[in-house]
Amino acid sequence: MEWRKVTKFSQAMAILLGIVIFVLGIWIGMQIGPSESNSSQDSLSHHLTGKVPAANSPEATTTKTTGADGAECYQNAQYFVVSKPHGDFPGNDILIKSKRTGENVSCEYVKESGDFEISHSDEADSVLALTGHFLILDSGTAPDPRGLSVYDLQNDQKTYTGKYSKPVQVSSGSLTFWEPTDAEPTEENCPDLKQYQTNGLGAEIEKQVSLSLNTLAKDDLGPERCQAVQ
Repeated sequence: MEWRKVTKFSQAMAILLGIVIFVLGIWIGMQIGPSESNSSQDSLSHHLTGKVPAANSPEATTTKTTGADGAECYQNAQYFVVSKPHGDFPGNDILIKSKRTGENVSCEYVKESGDFEISHSDEADSVLALTGHFLILDSGTAPDPRGLSVYDLQNDQKTYTGKYSKPVQVSSGSLTFWEPTDAEPTEENCPDLKQYQTNGLGAEIEKQVSLSLNTLAKDDLGPERCQAVQ
């Protein structure tokens, strides 16, 4: 039968179809590959930290390791921070090193020329977060509210000091936390006030705020709560 006959035209069409399928297969593979790679990286990040960091955020590239003598180290592409217990009193000595591209720094407290050191025997400092070129410190030994400090590592200067209560959320360029207010606790704004007092505790009204690490502008986010304090 004529329709079964192989012609030069049908051969050419078969070859052309094969080429199209081959090229299409390569294109689909290129589109799927990066997506799967990114997905694997996000899954690993989620397994290690308990959450998937926001894309392009400084938190996505900040890692924490442990060294000798109880040292804890935090690093990102710009800085390497070593926090080591004082030993004789609460708190930590904190050493900040600027990193060169591709440099690997050992997690040990060795001060070198050009390093920036934070050491306060009376403030009991500890690292709360490293985000971009900002180092955020917690200070104190009592329950919340505790001391909060922000250092701009580009200038080696403390740029903010205040009080905070947990939880704290660090995102790219901002810090969200609960801040004590001057409002008088009453049974209306603090339903558990009598219970706190019966247990020998005080109370304070706190508001949730967001602090811009770049401008130090503070936004009141609206929610308020009553917290027991010592």
